[in-house]
Amino acid sequence: MRRPLRTEPNPFVDYEWETFSYLEYDNYFEGLKSYLKYLELKPPELDVSAVMLNEVFRAFNETGFYELARSYAEKYLTLTQDYDRYYYQMLMVERWQGNYRAEQKYIYRWWELDNSSTSTYFSWVSNYIYLNKLDSAYHYLQLLEADRQRKGQNLSPNTVYGYVYMKLGQKSEAEYHLKGSLSYWKKNIKLKTPNAQKGTAYFWLVLTYSILEDGPNTIKHLEYLKEFSTLNNSYYTDLKDLSCFDFVRNTPEFQSVLKHLEKVNRKEHRRIARLLKQQGYPFSQETNW
Repeated sequence: MRRPLRTEPNPFVDYEWETFSYLEYDNYFEGLKSYLKYLELKPPELDVSAVMLNEVFRAFNETGFYELARSYAEKYLTLTQDYDRYYYQMLMVERWQGNYRAEQKYIYRWWELDNSSTSTYFSWVSNYIYLNKLDSAYHYLQLLEADRQRKGQNLSPNTVYGYVYMKLGQKSEAEYHLKGSLSYWKKNIKLKTPNAQKGTAYFWLVLTYSILEDGPNTIKHLEYLKEFSTLNNSYYTDLKDLSCFDFVRNTPEFQSVLKHLEKVNRKEHRRIARLLKQQGYPFSQETNW
C-alpha cells in the first residue's frame, strides 16, 4: 500500500497506513499494534473502513482470537451488508479451529447467494478434502468444470483440484493442475512477491510436492518454512489435518516443522494477548495450541 501524500501531519492516517503495510506481509503483532493506535487517534465520527475491518478480521482469525474475528466479521457485515464476504469470513473462523462440519453451514448459505463463483465451489471442494470425502469433493469439482465449460472458460491450475484428480486416478487432469501450480508458486519466489516473502509460496510448494510424492523437494521446502518468524495459523491447521501431507507426515522433518509452527504461532498469540491487555482491549484468549 502506498503511503498517502499530504502537506500537514495526520498521525491517525500514518497508523492506518502502517496497519495495512504490516498486515499485507502477515506481521500480525505490529499490524494490530498500529491498528490500536489508529483507533486511539482517529476522529470518533469516522468509521473504520470495510477494507480495514476485513484485514483486522484476518489478523485475529490467523492468530487464534476467534471471538474477536467473529466480532469483526459482524462489524464488516453491519457496515457493508456484504453477505458473500461475511459467510466466507465465518466459514474461515470455523475452518481454522478445525470445525470442518460446522463450516458447512456458512458454505451452504454462501452457495445459496452465489453458486456460480469459483470461490464457492472451491470452498465445497476443500471442505470435503478436510473431511476425507473425496467423492463429494469430486462432485463439486465436476460441477465447477461444467460451469466453466458453459462459460467458455478454463480453470486455472490449482493444487487442491490436482489432489482430487490424482486420488481418483485422473492423471492428465491432475498433472495440469499440479505442474501448473508448481510453475505459479516458483514464479512467485523468483519475483519475491509478498506471497514469497511471507512464506505462502513455500507452503503451497510443500503441499504440491507432497501430493506428487516427491520426497526430496517436499523436505527441501518444508525446511524453508522454518525461516519465517511468523506464519499463519492456517498453515499449522493444514499441515496437521490435511491428508494431502500423509506422504511425509511421519518423517522427522515434517514433525520438526509442525512443532516449529506450533511454537511460533503460540508465541505470536501470547504477544498479541499481552498487547491487547495492555491497551485494555476486551477479548477471550483462545487458541488451537
